Parts: sequence; structure tokens; C-alpha cells
Amino acid sequence: GAGTATGSAAPPGGLPPPAVAPVEPTIPTLIGEPMPLSELAARWRALGSTDRTGLVVRPLGDGWVLATASPGLATRVASALGTTSRPEDAPALSATILTPRLFRTNARSNVRRGPTQEAGMIATIADEALVVGMIGTIDDQVSGGQETEGWVRVFASSTLDGWTARRLLEEDGRCAPAVGDFTATEVLSRVTLHEGGVEYDAFLGIDARSARIYETDEACNLLERHVVRTGGALADAFVTELSNDGESVLVLAEWPSGRVAADGRQTWTARLVSDVDTVVWEMRLASGQNLPDARRDGLGGPFSRGPRGEEAFFPLRIRRPRERVWLVWNETRRTFEPPPIPTAIEVGDTPME
Repeated sequence: GAGTATGSAAPPGGLPPPAVAPVEPTIPTLIGEPMPLSELAARWRALGSTDRTGLVVRPLGDGWVLATASPGLATRVASALGTTSRPEDAPALSATILTPRLFRTNARSNVRRGPTQEAGMIATIADEALVVGMIGTIDDQVSGGQETEGWVRVFASSTLDGWTARRLLEEDGRCAPAVGDFTATEVLSRVTLHEGGVEYDAFLGIDARSARIYETDEACNLLERHVVRTGGALADAFVTELSNDGESVLVLAEWPSGRVAADGRQTWTARLVSDVDTVVWEMRLASGQNLPDARRDGLGGPFSRGPRGEEAFFPLRIRRPRERVWLVWNETRRTFEPPPIPTAIEVGDTPME
């Protein structure tokens, strides 16, 4: 007998099935000319949060470019960056694609030369520092990971990039200052400052030779409020307070000679934000990032607990390999100093934090 019809033949009296159109590959639109990844990260960071979301980074020639599948987004971003956009001539399906993300540090964080705790340290950046993380594979190293593990290749400025532990980073969907409102070499961190009894939102900008405090608003417009220029090369910075919710204090570390010293000794200074030209406290510490963790001193603050878990406010704490010293503000002498010994000193192993 006759067999049953199979395949794509139309049933008796029916219409043939619709033809399936071939799927055309998406041709990405490239934005701007190739440039170093660090410079591209700074430009991407300055875009609005909506525009940042739809972009990826692709290699082109000797550099990198922004790319998107949306021609409309490409036109808008190109206009914002003062450049042009164009379809890619010969899309390379196997090309490396990196996804940029805006992160903020959730603590003072180390930037290292590789994605391991043993890799040498390049720099320490402040809490709430804005960094661009490139998610993907860079130089055969995986950048990304879950919130509690893995490492991310981060770009903190046009001159500072390296690897930071993923657990020290949180995604930040807020605005970021525009390129041109600050120098590309500055590492920016969000801070809330108290000055003369007034609280305001600000960004702390740190580069090799200066520290700047920018007052800001909800749109991340910047107004330079204070600047500190140093004789040496700045290596670390953070903000603390005289007391809980008291006047803000800018703390800086610098290499006195302007370059890394073999003994790792840095000069630390503290200045009230209301009077940044006056140094109220100074100390030399072997805190250089070139020293092994086990031999490196540290300075941090503020802390709500002191020796043996004592609950109190301590603006600063010195950490040495076998000792910790907590400091408080002496209003009479106008400087930081330990409370009566032995309250402020704790001896024992002090692992890196």
C-alpha cells in the first residue's frame, strides 16, 4: 500500500511550510580608534550607567575598542566620547570579548601583579575606590569569578591596573565623574566628609604627586575643594575622623625621594580636611608595597574596637609584624597619640588584613 507522507511536504490541499530565513550574523559596531585598555576603561567609566551596560571591549590592531550590537547605542556613545562609530569590516567570531563592569572596593584593597595572593603588590587603593573590572580572559588569565572567590583585572586609573580579589569588589551602578573633570591618572574614591560641622559627599582623587578633594552632587559633577601637593610620590591614602562623626582627616603615605625605596620606608602624614596645609601628625613606617606581607607595617582607621576587643573610637592604628598601636586625638596637643600605655598596645601575631 501507499506509505505515509513524511518530511516537509505539504498535506493534501494544504500550504507548504514557510521558508526559514537564514540567520544573519550580528555585525558589531565599533566605537572610536584603538587605544590601550587602561585608557579605554577610563572612557567607559565616564559614560552614564545606561550606556555602559550595552558595551563590550574587543581587540583591534594594537589596541582595544568599544563595541556593541546596537547601532543606536554606538552613535550615542560615540557622540558622548567625541568620536565616530562604524560597522566592523570583517567580524572575527573568535575574537576576544571583554565585558567591562564598574566596581567599588569594599575596603582598602591591594592591586597585585597577578591573580594570586602571592603575586607582588603594585599599590593599595582606598575604600570605595571606583575601578573598572574587565571580565573575560586577558593574557590567558581568567578575570571574573563569584563574589567570594576569583580575581578581577581592574583599572583604577590610566596608569594603575592589576589584579584584585573579587571579594573586595562590589558592582556599582551609580554615576561616575566624566573624563575631563579630573585627571586620567587619578584614582577616585567616594567619601563622605565632615568639615566645619558640615557633611558633604565628595571624591578623593589620588595621583603620583597630589591629593584632591572634589565636592560632588547626585550627577557626579565635580568641584575641586582642596588640593595637597607633595614633595615625594604618593603611595597610599585614606580618610578617617577625629571622633565618631567628627571632623574628617586626610591621611597620606609617600615615598620621600619620589621613588620606591628598597627598605620600604614611607612617610605618613595626617591633615584635617578643614586645613589641609597643616600636618598634625607624621611617622615613618616600613609600609612599602615592595615588602613581603610578613615584614610590612600598616596604618589604617578608623576602628570601633581596640586592644582585646575594647569598644572605643580609635582614629588610627599602626600595625607592625608583632605589634599593634592604637592612636586617639589629643585636642590639647592637636595631634594623634596613644592613650596611656599599656591600653593602646597589643603584642602578638598581626596577620595581613
